[in-house]
Amino acid sequence: MSRLGFDWPISSYSGWGVFGLHLCLALMRRKSAQPVLFHPPQLDLTPAQQALFSKVDVQKIPASRRVDFPVLHALGNQLADFGLVAGIGDAGLAFFEEAALQDIARERAKNYRIIVAGSQWNADLLSDNGITNVVVAQQGYDETVFHPGPKAPAWPGRFAIFSGGKLEARKAQDLVLQAFAEFRERHGEALLVTAWRGFSEESDIDLPRTPEGKLDLPAWAACYGIPPDAVVDVGFIPNRLMGDVLRGCDAALFPNRCEGGTNLVAMEALATGLPTVLSANTGHLDLTNCVPCWPLKHQRASLKPGWGECDVGECLERLEAIYADPKTARARGLEAARVMQENWSWTMRAAKVAEALGY
Repeated sequence: MSRLGFDWPISSYSGWGVFGLHLCLALMRRKSAQPVLFHPPQLDLTPAQQALFSKVDVQKIPASRRVDFPVLHALGNQLADFGLVAGIGDAGLAFFEEAALQDIARERAKNYRIIVAGSQWNADLLSDNGITNVVVAQQGYDETVFHPGPKAPAWPGRFAIFSGGKLEARKAQDLVLQAFAEFRERHGEALLVTAWRGFSEESDIDLPRTPEGKLDLPAWAACYGIPPDAVVDVGFIPNRLMGDVLRGCDAALFPNRCEGGTNLVAMEALATGLPTVLSANTGHLDLTNCVPCWPLKHQRASLKPGWGECDVGECLERLEAIYADPKTARARGLEAARVMQENWSWTMRAAKVAEALGY
């Protein structure tokens, strides 16, 4: 069996990590390549996944930083990678948010026999810059965790609105807080459920901090007039626990300014049947164009070229529609879950990525 190296950390706790995990599992199921990792994985797996993943090879980074087999590189802004290991016949997996590609990106693209773009938006940006060795293969979601089910009785008597994603300007948590603050003025039982924490406390947003230097999310919410009892911070938890969190909510709001990919957290919300409000820009368009949701179509110029700025008033309109007619909202949410199950599971999408890479 041929080998394929991964130049980024595989884990159960980040978008890149989860993508790598499921691609490894797909390669093992297909018996098309032996994954080789150069970072000790941080995993929280089911017994079936553990049995399969136990066959993955984990090696130390060689002193030469070169291997004699292909390596798959995680490519971010300007197609920069981790730069730790190079192989022979390498490929790239691209998720980036900077729409204005520079000469360095075009030069880096020459290092790869193929680049798999995580969204049509990313693929179009690459094509517009003369980079043609590109195919589109979006990420998936874990259908064993994210699926419809009875509403979890986590917050009885509350109308729970979910917001997830790293605390970054492009994720637009500031717009979430603005919209929620206005929505709560009309509906006092509203509850904001946030999953904004990650490995790091770093952020490109100027946020309140505790005396110990930790992010103070209640203080940030208070800046918008939101009291502590109107917000629940679920913390940094394994991906396998997020299904129950989502099934305990009534709506999800993602007014994101930019997504290089299709936004894994939004996909998970859609897959559980949660009525989901989604910005119609950048990588999100791959979802809003084909999955039943509540798209935010009013987009204007935002913080960076190529990004989209949502209208808070439209966010409120979408949340009010879900609140006013929960039966219709639930029906559309279940239709979204059906579409996700048929087209977007990791089982299907990881196999497409493997095929695009030639494995």
